[in-house]
Amino acid sequence: MQRLVAELERERDAGKQIATQATKMRGMLKTGQDALRAEQEVVAKLKKQLQQYIVSGLLAASCGVFRKDAFLLRAGVYCFSLTSSR
Repeated sequence: MQRLVAELERERDAGKQIATQATKMRGMLKTGQDALRAEQEVVAKLKKQLQQYIVSGLLAASCGVFRKDAFLLRAGVYCFSLTSSR
C-alpha cells in the first residue's frame, strides 16, 4: 500500500512538472508569435513606404531613372534597373 501511495505522489509531481513546463512553453510561444507579428508589421510598413517612393517618382527622379524597378538601399540612394542600365 505504501508503495502505491509513493508511486501516486511521484505521478502527481511529474504531472505538476509537465504542467509547469507546458505553461512556460505556451508563454515562450506567445512571446515568439508577438515578436513575429511586430516584425511583420514593420515589414509591411517599410514595403508601403518603399512603394510610395516608387509610385510618387521621387526615388526614380532622384536617380534619373523613371522606372518602377528603382530601389532605395541603405542610407543613400542607389538605383538599379532590372531591365536596362542607367
